[in-house]
Amino acid sequence: MKEFKKIMTGVLSLGLIALLVTIYGCTSAETTTGKLAFQQKDFEKAAVELAKGLQIDKQDSEGWYMLGVSLIQIGTNSGDYSKLSEGKKALNEALKLNPGYGDEVLAFWGLNFNSAVNYFNDGAKSINKGDSVSSKKYFEKALLYSTAAFNIIPDSLEAYRIAADIHHLNGNTAEAINIYETVFEKSKSQSDASMLAKYYYEKGLKQRQAEQYDDAINSFKKTFNIPGIAKDNKYYEFSVFNLGIAYYQKASKIALENSGDYKPLLQECVKYLEPLSNTAKDKTLLKDVYEFLVNAYDALGEDAKKEEANRKKLELQ
Repeated sequence: MKEFKKIMTGVLSLGLIALLVTIYGCTSAETTTGKLAFQQKDFEKAAVELAKGLQIDKQDSEGWYMLGVSLIQIGTNSGDYSKLSEGKKALNEALKLNPGYGDEVLAFWGLNFNSAVNYFNDGAKSINKGDSVSSKKYFEKALLYSTAAFNIIPDSLEAYRIAADIHHLNGNTAEAINIYETVFEKSKSQSDASMLAKYYYEKGLKQRQAEQYDDAINSFKKTFNIPGIAKDNKYYEFSVFNLGIAYYQKASKIALENSGDYKPLLQECVKYLEPLSNTAKDKTLLKDVYEFLVNAYDALGEDAKKEEANRKKLELQ
């Protein structure tokens, strides 16, 4: 009987080994431990053990997939953005070895994207209620999950847009521009062109108001270089107008300081405002355009043009 028990114990042990081999294949102890931890949702342990195991077997697509998911879960749980990019690399390895993981990756993206949308909506509701403390927390979460989403699937344009909108709400226009440049490069849509123009305009406006005229001029001109941007787009028109003002204000500063020839800058002002006076439909904008043209023509000694611009301005009263 004792011999029989020993034999059966041996058979059971071999059976367990066979089961583990069937589930995980011929993998290292670290990989096996990591995959078990992943199944138990212990993502910290899974990431550590899988990283060790994949140093031994770099062809384990399942291991790379589990490592990628674990790292991104750690990132969204802790707020560590570096884990999101690390997770992206691991998922890319999994897909490279086995494109069949595409469905799992898509489902994982969906979980993160939906979280981003829900947190963003909660943040917007909090703003409407005047609860700035809660809105900040919700938007931080939305930014975290939207960043996770576009790391999981780089063509996730809606995730990029959410992230850009949050940066814009936080006053980080430069980062919003960086993201929307990526979005527009991928989409080429008029709506994204308009948003990019808006962000260039707002950045340029802040620079002009801070008397950073050269930087403002560069920002406004970027609007013109957006492929397919409509000239009647309001942000295009605002950028043209403020570009003219930036040249005018820079010229005025030089004239007041008596530090150089300001007339070439006034000529640049006229160069941009004259065409705008022929295309702009908004009366308030047109009045402002003619006001600056009157002053620029006066300083340039172009009396006939000055009188004509003044007449058109008065007609808009």
